[in-house]
Amino acid sequence: PVRGKERDSPTQTQDTDTRVEQATGRMEDNVAETARGLALAMASEDASVSRQAAEDLMSLLFCGGRSERTPIRSRQDELGEIPELRGALSHLLQHGCFEGRYFGCLALSYLLHCNPTNIHLVGKTPGIFEGIRLSLSDPRMQGLASGVLSQLAFGDKDNGERIC
Repeated sequence: PVRGKERDSPTQTQDTDTRVEQATGRMEDNVAETARGLALAMASEDASVSRQAAEDLMSLLFCGGRSERTPIRSRQDELGEIPELRGALSHLLQHGCFEGRYFGCLALSYLLHCNPTNIHLVGKTPGIFEGIRLSLSDPRMQGLASGVLSQLAFGDKDNGERIC
């Protein structure tokens, strides 16, 4: 028996499952629109808003539970093509709080993973390397930011030259 909390009835659980499925379906239909909205929020002067937007972007990039975060290739392609999103991630790395930069680097890592097109597009995004350099200056971010930098350099000569 559960004390202090009533158990959900089977009907309540089904209703919750249905609402989650409906919301997920709407999100699937509006991924680009959702990403553009998150991009606007990432550019917010309010650090908590920009951080939350970067964290929310992660749910668009991977499938599976927390233990098996696998980037969705078609989603990577779709999101990587959105210039507003790339610009917002660059802005967040340059001007965001620690948590915002952390989630920004994490999102970039998933966006870039084994995706040469996104590696090229993100590498051409104004300010992206400056934002990564700022992230590298924080010892708590060095591992994650180094990983993003490595992904950007891998297989893209132009990015390699921009890094040097």
